[in-house]
Amino acid sequence: MSSVRIWAVESDYDEKAIKELARKFINHLKIDVSIQTAGHTAYNRVAKNPDKFEKAVEIYLKEKDCRCLIFVMDTDSGVSLRQKRQHRNSIITRLENIVKSNKFAGRVYLAQAIQELEAWLLIDCIGICCYFARTRYSNECREKIVQNDKLQRLINKYQVGDTSVIVEPIPGGKGAKEHLEKFSEEILKALTSDSKTRHVTKHKTIDQNKYDESLSPEVAKYIEINTQTLRRNISLQQLCHLLTQCCS
Repeated sequence: MSSVRIWAVESDYDEKAIKELARKFINHLKIDVSIQTAGHTAYNRVAKNPDKFEKAVEIYLKEKDCRCLIFVMDTDSGVSLRQKRQHRNSIITRLENIVKSNKFAGRVYLAQAIQELEAWLLIDCIGICCYFARTRYSNECREKIVQNDKLQRLINKYQVGDTSVIVEPIPGGKGAKEHLEKFSEEILKALTSDSKTRHVTKHKTIDQNKYDESLSPEVAKYIEINTQTLRRNISLQQLCHLLTQCCS
């Protein structure tokens, strides 16, 4: 079986979450390919030495049946990308140098998670609800979520059209990660609203269990990839296009 290597250079959490999403995508399209990944730990070993970094890419591409390698990194906006490119040794500059190298032509690509990986998770707010309600709705979660008026109102509130544009129009404005954190808080509040637990205890429980980056791989397991959800994020569509291209 042929394989594709996805390298999430900025985060080991992103690596695991992206692997889940990529597997769901290839299952959706019934593509016969194995998804291999690498994360920030692997990048950190070679980041300071361009020759070592290039060598690592070569080694990955020489693996048996490896069709191509796709780098993935978060980007906040076009402005921040331009700022990052001004630094000679920035991650984006290093990645683009590898992608543009004639040595790797047609086999190494770059996919950008616009507004962070959380924007990819937010394509399926029902799935996110299912993760945070997993102890209550262990079976037929999606059907039960849709029948829950409180949760359905939250889904309608937080399920935006294109999740790659979730950002306040000010420098340093809140983006997809904060959007998902707030969504998770409201889900947990809705799930505990009928509980007799003291208010202080409820607040502490919600604060301890709300979304943070370390949960992204587990949340990704509940995300559904299909034609409808893919329409909600252009940058995720780009990754899926690259996966398809690698396997064609």
